[in-house]
Amino acid sequence: GMTLVWSAPAGSHPGEPLYPVPETLLVSGLMNHVYKGFYAVLVPFSLPADARPGTRLPVAVEAQWLACTDEICVPERARLDAVIAVGTAGARDSRFDAWRARLPAPLGAQSHFARAGDTIRIGVPLPAALPLEAPHFFPAQDRVADYAAPQAFARKGNLLIVTLQRARTAPVDPPRLEGVLRLNHAGDGLTIAATPGAVPTGGIPLAETTPNPAAGTLPLLLLGALVGGLLLNVMP
Repeated sequence: GMTLVWSAPAGSHPGEPLYPVPETLLVSGLMNHVYKGFYAVLVPFSLPADARPGTRLPVAVEAQWLACTDEICVPERARLDAVIAVGTAGARDSRFDAWRARLPAPLGAQSHFARAGDTIRIGVPLPAALPLEAPHFFPAQDRVADYAAPQAFARKGNLLIVTLQRARTAPVDPPRLEGVLRLNHAGDGLTIAATPGAVPTGGIPLAETTPNPAAGTLPLLLLGALVGGLLLNVMP
């Protein structure tokens, strides 16, 4: 994933980046979670306690990311500089409303997961009437699942059952399984936080989803991170 090392004035603090729902890209058997076209990575930014409207705060970040075509991904890096101008109460940039709308929404219900041999099943409470189109689960933790393996989805009433293949090398059994569930090609998604528990088998299977080996022509897929990493929404 993209890494950001910040330099900011004393008393200010850039938070953890917030990403939109990604797409999948399979290159030489390796799975990458990528973004195509224009997008924004939102970074919450805490102001110093003594900041006042009109204050200008110089901010810099050393950024590293992967840029991909449909055949190869290469590492890139840059130093980015910006000046944050503190606004007045109520001032807002309408572009952030659209960017926030692309972030995965919290599920708002408890999910559970269970390990069975070389698979992990996740039970996600989801209304049976909610349409799904090419769903995919993006694990937040490394070495939990085999990223490139097909994922299976089944519905049992208002429960979506996601079956993942465990990682092939040094698999990890996390005490809590987190990630993002993509709902459709439009990029709608949910953040999932599952705890160990009972997950039923069976259900009505959805079409098996296999990672897209080349999601179109993807020149410099993550170039948007170069700008998006500094899209900071500052409110006093």
